[in-house]
Amino acid sequence: MTEKVGKDSLFIAAIFVVIAIVILIDVINDLGAGGSLIHVGLEIGVVGLALMALSWIGIRSFRAMQDRIEVSQQRLQELEVEAARWREQVARLKPNLEDALTRQFATWKFTEAEEEIARLILKGLSNKEIAEVRASSEKTIKQHTTAIYRKSGLTSRSQIAAFFLEDLF
Repeated sequence: MTEKVGKDSLFIAAIFVVIAIVILIDVINDLGAGGSLIHVGLEIGVVGLALMALSWIGIRSFRAMQDRIEVSQQRLQELEVEAARWREQVARLKPNLEDALTRQFATWKFTEAEEEIARLILKGLSNKEIAEVRASSEKTIKQHTTAIYRKSGLTSRSQIAAFFLEDLF
């Protein structure tokens, strides 16, 4: 809705600019042709009204933009507080989760590389991204993920994530 109002205001502003330009051209022609000063004065008054309307639209649009920015800034502050609260909770729980992950990976007899790759899988990274992080080839990562699936008895990234997240919800 706000975007449509902004486009409408811009369209109306453009119309006022065109009106002002057309009338100014007419004023110049009238003055060159010896037109009446009353007629020219009226036209200049209409140009003034068009420019005032244009200013009003500009001020209104500027204030609306300021209001949207203020709402966005307030929402951002709320999200920052929420994120800080979440980070605090995670910081308290992380050591226990780390231990649980490490124990499960040991149960599955993952190598150090497989454990690191499994953690990156849980973070949502693709094979290509994991290869970049580990400075290795995608083929090597694919071989490790195959070993991870075989050793864990799971068949996909989503199953690995579900294995660890299923009981949290």
